[in-house]
Amino acid sequence: MRSTARRLAAPVLITAVVLVLAAAPRVAADEGMWLLDQIPKLDQAKLKAEGLELTPQQIWNPADGSGLASAVVWLGGCTASFVSPDGLIVTNHHCAFPAAQYNSTPENNLIASGFLAVDRDHELPSPGSHAYVLEGFADVTQRVLEAVPTGADDTARFKAVEGAVKRIVKSCEAGGDLRCRVASMFGGLSYVLYRQLDLRDVRLVHIPAEGIGAFGGDIDNWMWPRHDGDYAFLRAYVGPDGKPADYSKDNVPYRPKRYLRISDRGVARESLTLLLGYPGRTMRYRTSYAVQQAEEVRYPENIRLLGEAIHVLELQSKKSPAAAIKNASAIKYMNNGMKNNQGMIDGLRSSHLLESKRRDEAELAKWIESDPARAQRFGHVLPEIASVHEEEAATARRDLVLGFMYRTSRLLSAANTLLKISEQRAKPDLEREPGYMERDLPRRRHRLMRMQRSLDVASDRAVLRLMLLEASRLPEDQRIQPLDALVFKGDSDPATEVDAFLDKLYAGTRLQDEDFRMSLFEASRADVVGSSDSMIELALALEPLRKANRQREEKIEGALSRLRPLYVQALHEYRGGLMYPDANSTIRFNYGTVRGYRPRDAVRYFWMTSLRGVLEKDTGVSPFNSPKALLKAARTTEPSPYLDNTIKDVPVDFLATLDSTGGNSGSPVMNGAGELVGLLFDGNYESMASDWRFDPVLTRSIMVDIRYVFWNLDRVYHADRLIREMGDPFRTLGGRDGVTK
Repeated sequence: MRSTARRLAAPVLITAVVLVLAAAPRVAADEGMWLLDQIPKLDQAKLKAEGLELTPQQIWNPADGSGLASAVVWLGGCTASFVSPDGLIVTNHHCAFPAAQYNSTPENNLIASGFLAVDRDHELPSPGSHAYVLEGFADVTQRVLEAVPTGADDTARFKAVEGAVKRIVKSCEAGGDLRCRVASMFGGLSYVLYRQLDLRDVRLVHIPAEGIGAFGGDIDNWMWPRHDGDYAFLRAYVGPDGKPADYSKDNVPYRPKRYLRISDRGVARESLTLLLGYPGRTMRYRTSYAVQQAEEVRYPENIRLLGEAIHVLELQSKKSPAAAIKNASAIKYMNNGMKNNQGMIDGLRSSHLLESKRRDEAELAKWIESDPARAQRFGHVLPEIASVHEEEAATARRDLVLGFMYRTSRLLSAANTLLKISEQRAKPDLEREPGYMERDLPRRRHRLMRMQRSLDVASDRAVLRLMLLEASRLPEDQRIQPLDALVFKGDSDPATEVDAFLDKLYAGTRLQDEDFRMSLFEASRADVVGSSDSMIELALALEPLRKANRQREEKIEGALSRLRPLYVQALHEYRGGLMYPDANSTIRFNYGTVRGYRPRDAVRYFWMTSLRGVLEKDTGVSPFNSPKALLKAARTTEPSPYLDNTIKDVPVDFLATLDSTGGNSGSPVMNGAGELVGLLFDGNYESMASDWRFDPVLTRSIMVDIRYVFWNLDRVYHADRLIREMGDPFRTLGGRDGVTK
């Protein structure tokens, strides 16, 4: 009876809590990835005093879906923004990297040399790329939670919520041009439906050479000072009727409701900066049990496995220019992940977050138990969360290795995708797993086609060999049983068994052939299974374990969706104050100030780097190899409108106290008037653990200064067409600095 009453009261209770969260005072410092409808509740007087010249409605107006936020674009893993009335998009170099890789050949390596379209007819297609433009959002909490049956167990709860979400999304997308998503806030305390226009013809306009856009490479990644020109330009196209359409030569540039103006004023120390973007994931409301699992198992194992996979791919890449191009994106992604995970561990340990979380939870538990009513409502929450994480940790190493097999082998991943599609297509659409509904199949098709440009079979075999050897070393209680039956029979040492298995596996698969692979995309389950392809047979053998894992994950997620809202609710009642939900790839607003920091004793970092620093770091050898055109332009003494008055040089990158994480890459950083001053591309190493807890002393975001972007467009690439399209903000084409193009 108690659980039934709690469930029936949940919609009313949640609504009340959300209203309280929206009305409470804001948290201290510059912390906060705020929902757009929380902006009016922030301290407007304080923001105005710091330099904000905009009203909340000018940032986002829900009445008509206008404001700065309507110019911000989600690329599916990065953020970007419109900067012209003709659909021109600016983002980071590393966000456009896949488009450059797709269009590269050993004879014309755009990754190394960069690319600038001479006109719109020469802008390069990037099949499978999408740009999502916010149309609006609405609270759907009641619609989701009403679907949960009285007395439902955790698995039934998960399926009920998932089913409700799928129905809401399908109804939202009935018109055809929208991509809709229901996002869970505060672990399931509320649910919000986001509507986005899906622009699916996105083309590469300009990406600088790797020696500009990735200057410093993995050595400088996550570090300060930085001298990275991490920018690129794309363009969104639509059909002649103005509606989203697949790539066609007849398509025309998209006309956005709003685009950002470029600031010619730059930034100054302690000046206000605004951030709009799509941060991927933070874990600030996770408990000590999640911290412990991440610190002791997940991050260390990720670092080890990623490091070994990178080594294997780098060896393979040395064998041919074609292999180097095909492996470039995977190596870049893995290097970024490995350094991120190392920074996470260092940050968690140096901040003693695990101990701090345990102390906080002990105090919270004491507060809960001090009142009988609170004890009845919340007393079970922390112990049950601990139990859920114990269940999750029981097979953590096994599941990690199994997951890495699919992450690193494109052919095994393709085999699994084809099996899943053939199985799920036989079901009614609303009964399919998310990711395999009709709405998802065009994207699946594009990925299976696009993988041809990044598939090197020898490299695929090498990384799968690595993961099979990892599987051979798993303890007895975490063995991957299908592999033991297929590979590890004890006849010889594991390496010999793996090599013999791989010889047969790669000799018996045709999935590397695009025509064969795509012929199975529409095939029935029987035809896919009966294809006699060895890679599909391996995926089929592993399928029961993956299905069992999914069933267990459903139970775990169902339990957490029941427990986390209560935990967050208890935290709110205990702490008070305005709370923002953890990042989950939904659009957020943040503000901060331009400021350096002190990472350790006797070290103080300035807040801006300069072109002079690029020349000081340049060695002529990757990753510090600037293009000759940049070196020549940098040594020219002619007057420049891009100079910063403080450093008396062209600024390159700058720091601000903005709260960001993965997914914010490419996010527009604006001044108090809403003008674009920079593009966020990184965070500093010392604050990586801010995904778990924000540190106002050390947390900094790193931006490429928009003046450096335009200096490159002007002096290095002579991209007059793009400069003119963006309104010639520095008035270089008119000869303001004595130079006429």
